[in-house]
Amino acid sequence: MAIDLKTVAEMATAGIAFVANIRIPGGGETVAVPSNSVAEYVADPQGFAAKLFGVTKEQYLLWVEMDGMPQCGATTKNGSRCKNGVSGGSQRSIEEWLRLESDYCAVHGGEGSNSR
Repeated sequence: MAIDLKTVAEMATAGIAFVANIRIPGGGETVAVPSNSVAEYVADPQGFAAKLFGVTKEQYLLWVEMDGMPQCGATTKNGSRCKNGVSGGSQRSIEEWLRLESDYCAVHGGEGSNSR
């Protein structure tokens, strides 16, 4: 879709604001889209959201897909990654999710385990 950047700039000058709803764990969040970023948002809404959060597009998409639940980083006996979540719940902020992603679940020595 071609964006008429001149029209977008004129709209912004006239006081029209641009907002979009981006996906986050648990639903969506309304964010401001600067007039000089409207074309970027239209071309790639997930890439725009990732940039807004300061992460890669892959990290953003995984955070949303996992509903903000960090996944245990332990390797199981069969060699696959543990599918348990890290203790503490889902719908975490992206900063907390990044910090805890690949930490350990209670089974593998994380928070709530008997080995702590």
